[in-house]
Amino acid sequence: SKDLTFSAEPYFWYGFGTGGGQLTTLKEGTVSTKLGGGVGDLNGDGDTLDTVQVYGSSVTRTYRPGITFKTNIHLDNNSILAGYWIERARHIQTGPRELINNNGSVADAWLANTSSYIKHLDGTPYMSRNQLTVSTGSSLFVQDSVNLLQDKLNLQLGVRNAEIQREFFNFANDGAGQGANYTVDKTYSKVLPSLGARYALDAQQQVFANVAGNMKAPGNFSYGSLLSGGTWVNGAL
Repeated sequence: SKDLTFSAEPYFWYGFGTGGGQLTTLKEGTVSTKLGGGVGDLNGDGDTLDTVQVYGSSVTRTYRPGITFKTNIHLDNNSILAGYWIERARHIQTGPRELINNNGSVADAWLANTSSYIKHLDGTPYMSRNQLTVSTGSSLFVQDSVNLLQDKLNLQLGVRNAEIQREFFNFANDGAGQGANYTVDKTYSKVLPSLGARYALDAQQQVFANVAGNMKAPGNFSYGSLLSGGTWVNGAL
């Protein structure tokens, strides 16, 4: 109706890309104290004594579906907005490596083709990181916009409850402090008020002020490299 509206706005966001340094080195090795038994003879010269230049980067793939529900209600000089937002993001971060050909090229510059990755002796890919972060964010909000003094003064009073749950999964990889599977599950939430005011001096000029609370959860990098010590024995840490 003219005084009541409702909307549902779904969305989906996808991202893929690489970042960080592309040229690095790997030390050959075939010992049981390394993840997957090591990477073996990379340059094919018959020994495992060399440090070989390879191509690699940090690869990130993200899926972010979400939806926002909103309703607007007009009552006299009040305009009330209320709603709920939720998003569940899957953030996949890996660090594969590829061999560099004699002419300086690589099989897949975007590192999207897993068949071109350098492998451990047990067939698993070498990774400088291998992590999945599932972030479920939500917000329940309400705001009242009030017109006073013959619409010269507008006040906006609002409050929202913001929450994010982070499920972090580390899969055993070759990065420092990441050589075994582990998980971290954390939830952060906060009630956040807001206040705004606007006064029309005349038809062309107005003054306004706004203040609002916000929050930021720790980044998922806070959960990486949490392991210390340990030795690989027969394929287990």
